[in-house]
Amino acid sequence: MLVALGLLTLANPGLVAPAMG
Repeated sequence: MLVALGLLTLANPGLVAPAMG
């Protein structure tokens, strides 16, 4: 889970970053 989340953050920082806070 953490690895996938990390990959998503690297792939789509503009989408994942704001969603995380």
